[in-house]
Amino acid sequence: MSADSCSGSTDEDLLFVRFVEVPEVLYHPRAVNSPAAWIRFNVKKLEQSRRQTSEARAARGIDPSPYRRSQSPARLSDPFFVSHERPEVMFRRMLKDESAKITYTESTWFAPGFAWNADFLETAYIFIPDIESEARLRYWANCWDTIGTIHRLLSTAIEHGLKFYLALPQDRLRQFRPIIVDSLDRTSASSLYTAGFQEPNLSPAENMATFCTLYLARMNDLLRRPHAQAFIGEGGQFSWIARRWTGVRLIEEFMSGPSIQVTVHNRGFYDSASQDASYLSHDAVSEQEKDLLLGYCTGINSCSGKWLFPPAEIFDNNFELWTGEWNAALDHIYGRLADDIARGKGKLRTKEKWKNWIRNNERGQRRPRYLPITQDFTDVMDGISRAGLRPTWHKQLLDDIMFPEQRWD
Repeated sequence: MSADSCSGSTDEDLLFVRFVEVPEVLYHPRAVNSPAAWIRFNVKKLEQSRRQTSEARAARGIDPSPYRRSQSPARLSDPFFVSHERPEVMFRRMLKDESAKITYTESTWFAPGFAWNADFLETAYIFIPDIESEARLRYWANCWDTIGTIHRLLSTAIEHGLKFYLALPQDRLRQFRPIIVDSLDRTSASSLYTAGFQEPNLSPAENMATFCTLYLARMNDLLRRPHAQAFIGEGGQFSWIARRWTGVRLIEEFMSGPSIQVTVHNRGFYDSASQDASYLSHDAVSEQEKDLLLGYCTGINSCSGKWLFPPAEIFDNNFELWTGEWNAALDHIYGRLADDIARGKGKLRTKEKWKNWIRNNERGQRRPRYLPITQDFTDVMDGISRAGLRPTWHKQLLDDIMFPEQRWD
């Protein structure tokens, strides 16, 4: 029963029914007894009161059915306007009940929110490359009472492994340029940020203990590069693996502002070629660096390459443990993989063998209860547009984001 269908009731209906008061705790977005559940519980009472009203009106010779015809429950995908309720308020109420399934409230860890640089958040713009990440960010901003500031929203995004980037305009880069660049950073950067730099791949070793040692040595180099903090913005397994090998160091660097890749060497990503070019810059890692983080090893004698961690495309092919957010199931199996590598017992697998390994690990109590589909996120974004909110946050100045959102005129 939606607000639209209830709004057709008259004062006479309410004389015959007494509704149960709802404790505030039941308004939590994941509560079983949400406001919508409470409304459904009272539908029978309302229908009974309508029958009694109709009988009373008929006894007095009045038209017994002056009400609107019954309506289907309102959904985010339907137009929603009620004379006594602002569209953005109605949208938030419907979103809280209908779209809670696209995310979860528990985090597998907690980011050091104190590390955010206030100056960085005041000047940065957010890049959101996919609809799934944006729908979740908008849901949290509008429906979670614990999300009341931009630093808490972005900390939650990091904890849940969402993909997003924080970019700066060219005239603000100098503000975050370090006063002194140490000789080690300057020496490594001279080759790293030279056009045409190629990342050397890992080579096969005599045994897995040796290969794991070589991999960890390369991680010590890769994750100490000035722009390594960009792995955090990549989300998913890239963020998790980088955090596993460095602790919270890269998280804090990501929160503090851009690296010398952008501020000194004018490298990284520069948004000048897109149709709606913003001419903003942010740190970036290469595809070769991503493969290195996953432990990619080239094949021998025309054999396929192998990985220590599942290749990135596994996450794009209906991997049922990946809902678009990092979760307890992934945390568990990736923890086992990392522990094996640290002990020198990791295993290199081809893409096909990783697919088989994934199928064998998609079962268990930690498996997500619901795997969102594209339509779930499309409904959220469509509802945002109909409520008159800003159509997208992509390339939006963080300082302009409000909690909760208001109509955008």
